[in-house]
Amino acid sequence: MDSLDLYKALVWYTVEEEGQVVDIMCKSRPVVIIGDSTYLVEVFEITSHEVRDWDSGDYKIIDWQEAGLNKPSVLRLSYTTKIVKTLIKNKIGRFTLRDIKGITDKLKEIDKR
Repeated sequence: MDSLDLYKALVWYTVEEEGQVVDIMCKSRPVVIIGDSTYLVEVFEITSHEVRDWDSGDYKIIDWQEAGLNKPSVLRLSYTTKIVKTLIKNKIGRFTLRDIKGITDKLKEIDKR
């Protein structure tokens, strides 16, 4: 698995109410692998939600269609998720050079804080 490639993966989430876990859900979503070990991969998640004004780690993917995504998307760079390797389903695309530069610049900006 190469970094900067986009993959489809099953990601598990907990739903909390008043600090208590009330549900566990699984969603198939695009991810970018940034770390790889024997059993786990560390990923940045991709969402179709808008860029959040309050989160400087959101990067709006410019060439989303060329990257293999179905709709305009945002890469969440402010946190990572670890998932079991077997939940990575298939490669869906790769970032363009323009987006690679944008992501690199955004990561440098985050690092300065």
